[in-house]
Amino acid sequence: MSNLQLAAAPPLAPPQMTFARVLLGIDFGSASLAAARWATTNIAPKAHALLSHVWPFPTDSEESDGADSMRADSLRQMRPAVAGGLRGFAATLDVMSSRSILRMGRPSRWLSAIANDEDVSLVVFGRRADANRIRIGEPNVIERASRRTSASVLVIPEGIVAPPAHIVAAVDESRFAPRVLRVARHLAHVHDIPMTILHVLSPAVGAYERVIRTARHLLGGDRKIRVVDRPSAPNALPLRMPQWLAELAESHSVHGDRMEVAMGDPAREITAVAGAGDATLVVVGMRGGDDAPIGSIGSVARELLTRAPLPVLAVNGR
Repeated sequence: MSNLQLAAAPPLAPPQMTFARVLLGIDFGSASLAAARWATTNIAPKAHALLSHVWPFPTDSEESDGADSMRADSLRQMRPAVAGGLRGFAATLDVMSSRSILRMGRPSRWLSAIANDEDVSLVVFGRRADANRIRIGEPNVIERASRRTSASVLVIPEGIVAPPAHIVAAVDESRFAPRVLRVARHLAHVHDIPMTILHVLSPAVGAYERVIRTARHLLGGDRKIRVVDRPSAPNALPLRMPQWLAELAESHSVHGDRMEVAMGDPAREITAVAGAGDATLVVVGMRGGDDAPIGSIGSVARELLTRAPLPVLAVNGR
């Protein structure tokens, strides 16, 4: 891993609200309730919040029978009580306004449809600690909903309580990099916490000392480059990477932030860097630099959203 410590940053202008309209997926489990509270406290305070509860229910005609019809009638009779519960919970959140939305069907389909129809900028999910071992309701709701929405997605694992004390902005050479940096810098400024800008490379072949000399030449002799040995990572970087990092730092005014380059599996390396600090928030792009089509989700974002042990914010195109 190569660390590049840049000069002090100029003062930032007062930040604008990054996420003004948020959708909170509420299933009344402890994970979703805690996630909604964490998100509206630390990521989107004073936002206009939509609280949505979706009763998991088969929507295909071949799956329906008389028992399903009776169950649907019972769920409809519960609507006033559930709506009241959502309103009561919303009253405890730090939001500008709130509205409850109840639906019946597949949670991933309804949550993404609501997010798109209501033009929200952020969808918030809680992830149970046992979500990858025990299936409850529709499987892969986070991944399926993330594929179908144009909003950014925030996932908070169960048990996360402390506010973020460190932000890792994982960037690549995709069109999402500027948006990732803008969101990460805004949150770091709001919380007055450090930010690490991380780029993960696939294994490469080359002379590492040659890369160090190139980096010193491009970044200037007064900027310190420290090499940290990682036994699991190859010991070479492409020669163009120092130039790209220098241009990234210059174009997005990331002076004063720590920049790191790691080599290996992106999701694993991002988790390793983030796991080295307490209460870290990871910010990534929804898709990578392979020009995946809209309506898909990148493999790195998918792995982090569904398995990372820390909060992950996947920034989408809006």
